[in-house]
Amino acid sequence: MQPAKIDWINELSRQNSFRPTYAQLVENGLPVIAVDQLAARLAPSDPKFKYLIVPESTYRRRTAKGAKIVVQKLNSEQSEKTARLTRLLSYATEIFGSEDIARQFLNKPHIEFDGKTPLQKALSGESGGVAVELLLGRIKYSVAA
Repeated sequence: MQPAKIDWINELSRQNSFRPTYAQLVENGLPVIAVDQLAARLAPSDPKFKYLIVPESTYRRRTAKGAKIVVQKLNSEQSEKTARLTRLLSYATEIFGSEDIARQFLNKPHIEFDGKTPLQKALSGESGGVAVELLLGRIKYSVAA
């Protein structure tokens, strides 16, 4: 199956982050299309969201007319960010029962993150992503902060 035809967000959501196939997908570099698919689901009204994951100049170069988007891959850092945000969107959707509500949660400033949104916290690095996962876990199990 061609990478452009795969729904990368669903593929990553189905993969357990502890399984070797998940690690291989991320380590080998996700295709650029994965960022587009994530942006469409996580920030559909923000056309510049993808540039938080891939610098605009890099994105434009990889998706320029004539560039083979199917072959173009994200580097390891960009693939990690894409996978991290995909995991969080999937987990939040599981907890809230709706991708719309999950998206609202991820984009709403939270007191635990000093007024930053969970999405901003997760974009800051893996430790930020873990902090958001822990917060979601407390919400899921109704544990006070």
